[in-house]
Amino acid sequence: MKKTGFTLIELMATLVILGIVAFVVFPQVTKIINKNKQNAYKIQIEEIKKAAESWTLKKENIKNLPVKEGEELTLTLGTLKRSGDLNLNIKNPVTKELFPNDMLIVIKRKLNNFVFEVKEDSGSEETYDENAPTLLLQGNYLEYVELNTPYEEKGVIAYSKEGADITSRITQQILYLDNEVSRIDTSSFKTYVIHYAVTDKEKTSNMVRTVIVRDTTPPEITLEDTTEITISEVKNFDPLKGVQAKDNSEEEIVVTYKGEVKEQSGRYILTYYAKDKSGNESMKKRLIKVK
Repeated sequence: MKKTGFTLIELMATLVILGIVAFVVFPQVTKIINKNKQNAYKIQIEEIKKAAESWTLKKENIKNLPVKEGEELTLTLGTLKRSGDLNLNIKNPVTKELFPNDMLIVIKRKLNNFVFEVKEDSGSEETYDENAPTLLLQGNYLEYVELNTPYEEKGVIAYSKEGADITSRITQQILYLDNEVSRIDTSSFKTYVIHYAVTDKEKTSNMVRTVIVRDTTPPEITLEDTTEITISEVKNFDPLKGVQAKDNSEEEIVVTYKGEVKEQSGRYILTYYAKDKSGNESMKKRLIKVK
């Protein structure tokens, strides 16, 4: 009798084999797809950097560019779109959504060139408006200020669609824990958010800067680099006498030292240490000459 179909066992065996193949192949296919998306994403980020570079070459923008080594200027994706340097519909290949128009790009002066950094985690869902004014954040969108050191606002520049300077119209609001404050107080560790806004012809643009008060400054040890004493003075010599340490935290700093001065002529090195509550440490050496 001629066989015209598959038996149940044959069908089950086929399904098992297909399942095994899918189990092995599917993760590899998914991995390849994700890798291709990541590569496409990197290409888009490079396109944004190229657009920012093109923006810096325009005559009308040169006056706003960082001049000194390390200085920064922060602009938005929307600014690059309005200037015509970037495609209006540039998308994130991973999410297939448009990159946020308030995504930030930092332009930093390095030697005689500029370094461009796209802050990939920045931005919200701000709607693009070609008629909205342009805001340029001098400095970085994330600024740090040392404890008990005055905060210096780097400023913001604003232009209308037609290119008129409307910086004088910028308003700013300083928030700490969502409460408005009059200034940035650096006497304690806090994080502030400064909101900038400018309106022209009923169109408003916004930018935000975060300011974090931190302490990365080590204590400053003050002492004589070289001290000369006689052998008879060694017995009563106090290695900590006249040694001081000051810190921007304004706390009292304890100074310790390592080393020994013996009652015999020679040259001895004492090493002094100071540490503040933030964990910043400093070290200084002192030469003791015994005659």
